[in-house]
Amino acid sequence: MIVEGFLPAPVWAPSFAEQQAGIDAANSAAKLAQQTAENAQITATEATTKLNNWASDSLISPPEKPAMRQQQADIQAEYKEIKANVEKYSLTDNAAWINYNNAYSLANTALTKYTASSPENITISSDYSNIAAYYPKRQEILNVISSAAIDAAKEYTTLKTYRETEIDLRAEKWDQDTYYPVTIKIPINETRIEVTTELDDAKPKWSTHNGGFSMNCVWRSNGSGWGANSVNRIIEVFDYRFTKEIPDTTPVQYILPAGSIGQIISSNEELIYLRGGGRYLFEIGNNCVAVVHDSRYTAPDGSSVAPVASVIRPVPDLKALDYLKIALKEETTIEGGLISTSLIKVGAKQNGVNWNERAGICGIGDADNSIRFYAGGDLDSAIRRVSGGDGTKANFVVTQAGRLFASDAIIEGNITVKNLTTASGKVVITESGQLVASDAEIHGRIIATSGEFTGKITATEGEIAGLKLSNNGLRSSDFNASSKIGSCYAKNGFSVYASGSGVLKPSTGGMQAGIITAVGDFISHITGLEIIAKETSYNSGSSSKVTALRIQAENRYYGTPFDPPLAIEVVSGDVLFGGKMTVNNTSIFRGQIYLNLNNIPNISGASNYYLCINRSTGQLSYR
Repeated sequence: MIVEGFLPAPVWAPSFAEQQAGIDAANSAAKLAQQTAENAQITATEATTKLNNWASDSLISPPEKPAMRQQQADIQAEYKEIKANVEKYSLTDNAAWINYNNAYSLANTALTKYTASSPENITISSDYSNIAAYYPKRQEILNVISSAAIDAAKEYTTLKTYRETEIDLRAEKWDQDTYYPVTIKIPINETRIEVTTELDDAKPKWSTHNGGFSMNCVWRSNGSGWGANSVNRIIEVFDYRFTKEIPDTTPVQYILPAGSIGQIISSNEELIYLRGGGRYLFEIGNNCVAVVHDSRYTAPDGSSVAPVASVIRPVPDLKALDYLKIALKEETTIEGGLISTSLIKVGAKQNGVNWNERAGICGIGDADNSIRFYAGGDLDSAIRRVSGGDGTKANFVVTQAGRLFASDAIIEGNITVKNLTTASGKVVITESGQLVASDAEIHGRIIATSGEFTGKITATEGEIAGLKLSNNGLRSSDFNASSKIGSCYAKNGFSVYASGSGVLKPSTGGMQAGIITAVGDFISHITGLEIIAKETSYNSGSSSKVTALRIQAENRYYGTPFDPPLAIEVVSGDVLFGGKMTVNNTSIFRGQIYLNLNNIPNISGASNYYLCINRSTGQLSYR
């Protein structure tokens, strides 16, 4: 054990001497297995040559039997060694071992027959070829053992040079409804990471067992090296027990103790989130250490991670070889018309040569992403379709959880879904009928009973509330400028012609074309309508006529009107003219008129006149 200072280290690892001794032993075993596989080809050639020489006369004679007995003894001895290595490296389910075991049995039986003392001369028959057939199968299993030994040496190197790090989130500072990021700086070569919690390690409020909860998560990954290498992450195990149900989930889901495994690419920091209230033990290869962060953590390139309220469940990667290993251990039974098995592959030979797998049915695995049906590819391509791995992907896959992957689906009939979400997550249709689209482009009609837009709307044609939309603006469907019907709101001005009951009815009844109201509190200046007409040519010789407001009121009644038409009616408030007022026709004032003459100066040398009003006619004159 490594000791730092005067106290045991906060993280534990075997001593370097202990580590190196184990590594050396594993590497030696791998080298021996590799050498044995290479030498086997030479001895196989020699043995086959002898077998052919002995069979040249179609008889095994007494002088040839001692050499054959030695050959049988050699085969029996190497069988024991091969069997021991198969068990050592857990290869008993491997197809190469099964084939070799059968070949050994047939060869051993044949050698026993042809080395018997009686008869002296033994005629060679078809079973003699079983002896030579043994050697290719031996070569296959030795190659498999060699590969397994090399992998085991690498595994041992990774596994034994590990550190144990405990992450304890039981203190009050760690919120039990929050997941905290844990970073692990790893090298660019593969690193094995295991996180475990056993019963009685911690008893958070979200656990259900008297001893708390349990969890085991194992995965392998490599550092990206600032994007220079692809991250090849393999999640081998994720399993947990005794946590509470998540409310309102169908099917029922349970609180995850950990999740959202990833990597901060720029700094080669593998990442996992752990839920507050737990206690977690890390065993990490390559002497790497886990570090937990109680707040936002920022990497050197500026990317950051922070505590979160929810995580994504890690999904173990089950390879086609794993399915095959399990399938070879299972049994197939046929009872009448019922066939029970674990894996069915279907395919055909291409051009009569190589058999190609094209579809299958699988009952292996109980994870949500376990393959159930696939087509348009082999089992490996179906796994890649589900996991998102690189390479060719099957066109059709159905998983244990009911997820359906189809590259080109044509469905003739109804589809009933509770919620629909695109792969990018940019379009979502909920069960309540809500459509959420982050960047929708729709070609065609949209029919909706209501709508709310908070952003920019760009349109060049259509109809809004009876108003037709064009590049120039909005106009009512009955708009006719010459007949003065309808309304138009254009880029270069607007026209409103009211008819019928108009837009709004005034308080006095009748009809009116529109109303402008300005209402405000504690505002220094409130203006209901401001109209400005300005000639901007700045040409001193311009003869333009500028009119800010032109109002016309007509009464087409040919008899005597009850009241004359009013172009302007001031109901309340004063009328202030800041400039000169010119009246071209008769003006009637029904109230009092006040003239402020205080500031009228005497004009030197001019005659003074008096302003007079005729009491009977009301006519104004001067004298």
